[in-house]
Amino acid sequence: ETGYYNDDYYEDMAYVAGYAYCDNVAQVSEGDVYLVPLRRMIEDAYVNCSEITYDNGNITIILSDPEAQVVKLTLSIGDNKVLVTSEGSEEVVYTTYVAHRMVDGMVFVSTDFFEKCLGWTMSEISLNVLENTLSCGYDTEKWYY
Repeated sequence: ETGYYNDDYYEDMAYVAGYAYCDNVAQVSEGDVYLVPLRRMIEDAYVNCSEITYDNGNITIILSDPEAQVVKLTLSIGDNKVLVTSEGSEEVVYTTYVAHRMVDGMVFVSTDFFEKCLGWTMSEISLNVLENTLSCGYDTEKWYY
């Protein structure tokens, strides 16, 4: 226990953070499009309310925001399409700038993936040319008061 709060109480709480960030990940790009790690960004934003499954190049993501409807995203390595399904809505297929890819055991998606599929806004991106790494952050538009 620290200060006024019991850390264990918050450890299991499910919520969507207002900001998603990853830093010092492998710099992956195709032409002038950068790619970011899918799992790192999703899990940083959807705290204790995301499920990501990988099966032979096919990825399914279930986002269970406690404040909104469940959203399912389906995509495949080597393709640049994303099928987004949410309760009570039509399925929507989004096309990202470049194909999703696997790099060193991690799935990377183009920077527009989160903007198109989840409505996030990229707020920063930086490259470390000496270490060949990338850091980026998105505003998830999920600010709770």
